[in-house]
Amino acid sequence: MEEDFKTGFESTFVTIDGFGLDGIERVFEEKFNKYKDDYRYLTDLVMVLYKRCRYWWGRKEPNHGLLYLDLYLKARDYALANLDGEELDYYIKIADLNTPND
Repeated sequence: MEEDFKTGFESTFVTIDGFGLDGIERVFEEKFNKYKDDYRYLTDLVMVLYKRCRYWWGRKEPNHGLLYLDLYLKARDYALANLDGEELDYYIKIADLNTPND
Protein backbone atom coordinates (compact mmCIF):
# COMPACT_ATOMS: atom_id res chain seq x y z
CA MET A 1 0.00 0.00 0.00
CA GLU A 2 1.48 3.32 -1.06
CA GLU A 3 0.44 5.09 2.16
CA ASP A 4 2.98 2.93 3.98
CA PHE A 5 5.86 4.45 2.02
CA LYS A 6 8.59 5.60 4.41
CA THR A 7 12.10 6.88 3.94
CA GLY A 8 14.94 7.07 6.42
CA PHE A 9 14.47 10.83 6.75
CA GLU A 10 13.11 10.72 10.27
CA SER A 11 16.05 8.82 11.75
CA THR A 12 18.45 10.96 9.73
CA PHE A 13 17.08 14.20 11.18
CA VAL A 14 16.83 12.82 14.71
CA THR A 15 20.52 11.95 14.47
CA ILE A 16 21.60 15.20 12.82
CA ASP A 17 19.84 17.31 15.48
CA GLY A 18 22.91 16.77 17.66
CA PHE A 19 25.13 18.42 15.07
CA GLY A 20 23.42 21.78 15.34
CA LEU A 21 21.64 24.12 12.99
CA ASP A 22 24.28 24.04 10.26
CA GLY A 23 24.13 20.25 10.16
CA ILE A 24 20.33 20.25 9.96
CA GLU A 25 20.33 22.79 7.15
CA ARG A 26 23.08 20.98 5.24
CA VAL A 27 21.26 17.65 5.41
CA PHE A 28 17.98 19.28 4.43
CA GLU A 29 19.53 20.89 1.35
CA GLU A 30 21.12 17.58 0.36
CA LYS A 31 17.89 15.58 0.76
CA PHE A 32 15.66 18.26 -0.72
CA ASN A 33 17.79 18.75 -3.83
CA LYS A 34 18.13 15.00 -4.35
CA TYR A 35 14.46 14.09 -3.85
CA LYS A 36 12.36 17.16 -4.66
CA ASP A 37 11.32 15.66 -7.99
CA ASP A 38 10.04 12.42 -6.41
CA TYR A 39 6.63 13.18 -4.98
CA ARG A 40 6.66 10.32 -2.46
CA TYR A 41 10.07 11.26 -1.05
CA LEU A 42 9.10 14.92 -1.04
CA THR A 43 5.89 14.12 0.83
CA ASP A 44 7.76 12.14 3.46
CA LEU A 45 10.35 14.91 3.82
CA VAL A 46 7.60 17.48 4.44
CA MET A 47 6.01 15.26 7.06
CA VAL A 48 9.32 14.63 8.86
CA LEU A 49 10.19 18.33 8.90
CA TYR A 50 6.77 19.09 10.39
CA LYS A 51 7.26 16.45 13.10
CA ARG A 52 10.72 17.78 13.96
CA CYS A 53 9.32 21.31 14.19
CA ARG A 54 6.61 20.13 16.58
CA TYR A 55 9.16 18.18 18.60
CA TRP A 56 11.47 21.16 19.08
CA TRP A 57 8.83 23.85 19.53
CA GLY A 58 8.94 25.25 23.07
CA ARG A 59 12.01 23.27 24.13
CA LYS A 60 15.39 24.54 25.31
CA GLU A 61 16.67 25.04 21.76
CA PRO A 62 14.10 27.39 20.19
CA ASN A 63 16.26 27.91 17.12
CA HIS A 64 15.87 24.23 16.21
CA GLY A 65 12.09 24.65 16.08
CA LEU A 66 12.36 27.84 14.07
CA LEU A 67 14.77 26.27 11.58
CA TYR A 68 12.57 23.20 11.15
CA LEU A 69 9.57 25.50 10.62
CA ASP A 70 11.44 27.39 7.91
CA LEU A 71 12.56 24.17 6.20
CA TYR A 72 9.08 22.66 6.46
CA LEU A 73 7.54 25.74 4.83
CA LYS A 74 10.12 25.70 2.05
CA ALA A 75 9.48 22.03 1.23
CA ARG A 76 5.69 22.36 1.62
CA ASP A 77 5.50 25.42 -0.59
CA TYR A 78 7.64 23.69 -3.21
CA ALA A 79 5.34 20.65 -3.15
CA LEU A 80 2.18 22.72 -3.48
CA ALA A 81 3.65 24.78 -6.33
CA ASN A 82 5.17 21.91 -8.30
CA LEU A 83 3.01 18.84 -7.82
CA ASP A 84 -0.16 18.32 -9.80
CA GLY A 85 -2.60 15.62 -10.74
CA GLU A 86 -2.17 12.30 -8.98
CA GLU A 87 1.08 13.44 -7.35
CA LEU A 88 -0.66 16.40 -5.70
CA ASP A 89 -3.57 14.16 -4.71
CA TYR A 90 -1.09 11.80 -3.03
CA TYR A 91 0.64 14.68 -1.25
CA ILE A 92 -2.60 16.13 0.07
CA LYS A 93 -3.92 12.75 1.17
CA ILE A 94 -0.72 11.69 2.95
CA ALA A 95 0.57 15.01 4.26
CA ASP A 96 -2.75 16.41 5.46
CA LEU A 97 -1.25 17.89 8.58
CA ASN A 98 -4.58 19.19 9.86
CA THR A 99 -5.24 15.76 11.39
CA PRO A 100 -2.49 14.37 13.59
CA ASN A 101 -1.09 11.11 12.29
CA ASP A 102 1.91 10.67 14.54
